[in-house]
Amino acid sequence: AMRLNPHFSFAYLRALGDTYFTLGRYQAAIDAYREGLRRNPTNQRQRMFLAASYIQVDRPDDAAWEVAELLTVDPDFSLEQVPRLAPYQDPKTLNRLMEGLRKAGLPD
Repeated sequence: AMRLNPHFSFAYLRALGDTYFTLGRYQAAIDAYREGLRRNPTNQRQRMFLAASYIQVDRPDDAAWEVAELLTVDPDFSLEQVPRLAPYQDPKTLNRLMEGLRKAGLPD
């Protein structure tokens, strides 16, 4: 779809990033999420996954910055909300996301 429509929505990049995150291809996920945020800088879900992806590639400062940006948009955002925004059936994937966000500094 992205090849056929050069004006695709940021949601395509979010879906691509989510796929890469699920597959453990974190640098590719980072690239997709960053491009998606360039198109829509206030998207919570992309920032959330970007922070967790940065943790996976040992970039904790970048992850913490993304959490700070996330909290700037929504100061009440917490780990409690993550399963609602990312309802993974596979508990391993959800745990990677939750642990990454915890390590990046997202409050419980």
